[in-house]
Amino acid sequence: MKEEFEEVNLFDNDKPEEQAVEDVDLDTTKETSFEVPDKFQGKSFEDVIESYENLEKEMGRKANEVGELRKLTDDILKQQVTEQEAPLQEDIGFEDFIDDPSLAVSKALESNPRLKKIEDALARDSQEKSHQQLLSKHEDADAVVSSPEFSEWVQKSPTRLRMLQEAHVNYDAEIASDLLDFFKGSSKMTIDEAKAVRDGKAADDLKKAQIEKGTNGATSKKVYRRTDLIRLKLEDPNRYASMSNEIRKAYAEKRVK
Repeated sequence: MKEEFEEVNLFDNDKPEEQAVEDVDLDTTKETSFEVPDKFQGKSFEDVIESYENLEKEMGRKANEVGELRKLTDDILKQQVTEQEAPLQEDIGFEDFIDDPSLAVSKALESNPRLKKIEDALARDSQEKSHQQLLSKHEDADAVVSSPEFSEWVQKSPTRLRMLQEAHVNYDAEIASDLLDFFKGSSKMTIDEAKAVRDGKAADDLKKAQIEKGTNGATSKKVYRRTDLIRLKLEDPNRYASMSNEIRKAYAEKRVK
């Protein structure tokens, strides 16, 4: 019995159908269409550049403002830290009033605004009472004290300066009144002396101005010198006024040379 073998070709040229490979387009990226914002619609390239530059300026201005605000904030924080680090005022104890009463009272007043306010009110009240008491004795006290003559008179004497300082610091109306009495007494003596000298000089000038003039034993009339009459009017106007009739008559009669 003859066996039949099926011939098998190991090198079969028949190939299976290849699947179609779709070509991949390497340039599959589609260009995205750019849409111009509405605010730039209808504007030229130069306009867009100008808008960008203005935007940069505005951003720079805001950056400066932010920097200033940061600096101010830092300063405020530093100030708060300094205030917090400030040492607290020491408490005033009973022993402080024993050791140094004046200093303790001053510290107590400084540390308590209400006490300070009361002290100021009392000082003003005391000053006003002292002022009224002084005015009752010297109505012109304010005018005299503010005059340059009084200031010059006080500065010439250390004693007067001490009296003025004591009257001012302690609101002492008695010392102030005494000081004004001294000033007025001294000023009155000075004025009286000056007036006496002035009157004497005016009398001498008037006497010199009178020149006896007459003929054949007739009654002579006084002749005045013009310069002496002018000096008399300047230095003693009251006396010149009392002689005004005589002086006018002398001018009319040409007896003023």
